[in-house]
Amino acid sequence: MKGYSVHEFSRLENRFIVRDRHAHAWSLVFLNGAWHRLDTTPASWTSIEDAAVPDWKLISDFGSLCRFKLTVWLGHLSLSSKLKHLWWLVLPVTLIMARRFYLKRQVKRINPEKSPEAGDPYGIAGSDSEFYLIEKALNKAGFARHPTETLQNWIRGLSKNPPALHGINDLKSLLALHYRYRFDPKGIKTTERAALKSGSRSWLDKYNKFINSRNEKP
Repeated sequence: MKGYSVHEFSRLENRFIVRDRHAHAWSLVFLNGAWHRLDTTPASWTSIEDAAVPDWKLISDFGSLCRFKLTVWLGHLSLSSKLKHLWWLVLPVTLIMARRFYLKRQVKRINPEKSPEAGDPYGIAGSDSEFYLIEKALNKAGFARHPTETLQNWIRGLSKNPPALHGINDLKSLLALHYRYRFDPKGIKTTERAALKSGSRSWLDKYNKFINSRNEKP
């Protein structure tokens, strides 16, 4: 499903405003004989989008409102015979406003040294989670996750495999931290972020040692 998230209210116009950046998409899940909406987008996405808007956008919005009001006014005047006496005033004002608007348009440049991990509002939250390194290692070992399978169901299924998957049950606590880091709008604490990083790397070290010891056996 796709549409728009209508949440911005203009007190000046006493109506809601819908912008291109308010476009949104969500899923439908058929469960227990009925369709249900399923939206996995973090609740903070609207505030992140709004925070990325430049300060001069307010001036641009006011200019758009003035042009809209002017268009409506001209529409009313088009029904009146007075219009022919006002072109000498309307045309210069329109040209001046159009010139000022296009002069203020600026190209937004992106700093190439700034990455999503450094706080880029357009980055995907939690995309730098070290749990993905564990997933990559297990995929390389032949325990691939199906594209439609959640990480939780994948880990649960792997825990039922033979002892070849050493320490798989230890991933449950790390997965809980990963999910919070990836989807919780409030994020996780600094200590929890450090625990996710160190715990994932520690698990990988133990897993690699276990795999290497098995390969060395005759």
